[in-house]
Amino acid sequence: MKRIISLIILLSLIFALSANYYKAQSASYETVYDFILSADKAIWDSSAGRLKFPGSSSDSKGFALLLSNPVMEDNLKYPKVLETHPEWKSNGWIKGTYPDIVVPERAIISLKMGFLKDATKTDGVSFRIYFNYAGKPLKIFEKSKTYSQKLDNATVNLSEYKGKKGSFILEVSAGKSSNQDWACWVTAKVEYEKPEYPDLIITDIAIHRKTETYLVFYKVKNIGNAPTGSPNQTPTPFTSALYLDNYYVSGDTISQILNPGTELERYFFEYKYTPPDKAHTLKVCTDIKNTIKESNE
Repeated sequence: MKRIISLIILLSLIFALSANYYKAQSASYETVYDFILSADKAIWDSSAGRLKFPGSSSDSKGFALLLSNPVMEDNLKYPKVLETHPEWKSNGWIKGTYPDIVVPERAIISLKMGFLKDATKTDGVSFRIYFNYAGKPLKIFEKSKTYSQKLDNATVNLSEYKGKKGSFILEVSAGKSSNQDWACWVTAKVEYEKPEYPDLIITDIAIHRKTETYLVFYKVKNIGNAPTGSPNQTPTPFTSALYLDNYYVSGDTISQILNPGTELERYFFEYKYTPPDKAHTLKVCTDIKNTIKESNE
């Protein structure tokens, strides 16, 4: 993010702008597709045939529906969960086939699964996920779950499917009994890891007198989640520019690594500032040649 900060000088008044500080961001994941919120877009079937969505909790053919603020087996409430009850028979099942999506790079499926509170009579279910592309559904996840008073978490790495277009299938199957198989997907979404990049901003400009000379000082900060250097810790030089009333007057090349959260004070050593006799504006912009790849250009 090339953030420009300005310093307005009125007559001989010299002052420093207050700094705008930003918390360094850590690596994070961004949701690409939420299976729970998109459950109405899926085609739902059970071992008894095609189902409507949302279904009815009294339907012996099985049902899928969204629940708001239910209490789960861990005695906690969750804002929105997808209940998927298989057909009410031994080894019954239910599945939802979602519309095609393209799997992005660095993608995963984040999962949290379990039963509604008091489903103590269930003999357990199996949660499964398939990825259907090129006309062939591949099982990419399976987890057997019993009532344990805690939810199960899982992550599915999708790196081998990056760039492939296909549909995901969420399935739940019963054991010998389907009694109280109140199985829920509490979290089920495709996410991708945002790549780590630096992000440079100017946080402060000030005028300081050195003997008989006035110099323009500034602070540059890396608010991104990666250093400005290469992976082997070699600095990548970048240049800041000073503008007087939108005219370039000086540059300053920084040849050291700025780690995430690091702030550095510099000055334009080649430029001797003269206090003005009229109002004007000083501006500083960093990485003017775009030599640093940033998270927010």
